[in-house]
Amino acid sequence: MKQTILLYLSILLFSHCAKNHRQEEYVLDAFSDTIYVEKDPKRIVSLTPSITELLFAFTDTSKIIAVSNNCNAPIYVEGKKRISSYPVDIEGIVALQPDLVVVKSDMIEPATLQK
Repeated sequence: MKQTILLYLSILLFSHCAKNHRQEEYVLDAFSDTIYVEKDPKRIVSLTPSITELLFAFTDTSKIIAVSNNCNAPIYVEGKKRISSYPVDIEGIVALQPDLVVVKSDMIEPATLQK
C-alpha cells in the first residue's frame, strides 16, 4: 500500500511540475515531513528501478543524471551514471549535486535516509 501511494505521489508530482510553473510546490516524504520544491528539478537521481521507468515515461530524460546499478529498463538508462543503491552510495549522490533523489520508502534504512 505504501509503495502504491509513494508511486502515485511521484507520478502526480512530476506530471504536475510539467504542467504548472508555480514558484513553489510541496510533497510529504517518507517521514511525513513537508518537502518544498522551489523549482522544477533539473538534476534527478533515481535509486528504484520501477520509479526510474516512470521517470523516463513522464519527465524530460535529460534531467535524469543517475540511476541505480539495478536499473536496466528502459534502454535509455544505458547512458546514465550508475549509483549503488545497496549499500547506498551517499557520497556519490552528494557529489552529483541532485535537486531530487527518488527512492522507495522501505528500500533504504531510515538512518541512511536521514544522512
